[in-house]
Parts: sequence; structure tokens; C-alpha cells
Amino acid sequence: FLPVIFLFHFGLYAIIVVLYRVFTFNTCESAAIELQQEIQQAVKDLQKKGVTLRGTNISLTS
Repeated sequence: FLPVIFLFHFGLYAIIVVLYRVFTFNTCESAAIELQQEIQQAVKDLQKKGVTLRGTNISLTS
């Protein structure tokens, strides 16, 4: 009977830890903005070199 109790408590602990990590996840807005700027710069550089990109959703408005 003890292994069943152990498994129940372990599962409960795992669920609590996962939910805690999900709700306290950082979005890192500054890192997302920096990444978008780097992507835009890479697209501009590739276009200058004559590479055509299809199916990209990147707007080049700055």
C-alpha cells in the first residue's frame, strides 16, 4: 500500500511543480524585440546579396 501512496504524492508534486513553472514563466519582451530586429537585419542583408525569400511573414518597416 505504501508504493501507491508514494506514487500519488510524487504525481501530485510533479503536477504542482509543472503548474508553478508554467504560471511563473518569463516572456522576456526585450529578448523578443532584439530577436525580431536581428531577423529583420538578416533579411535585409540577404536581400542585398540577391537572395529572394518566399513565404516569410517579416515586415521590413523600421
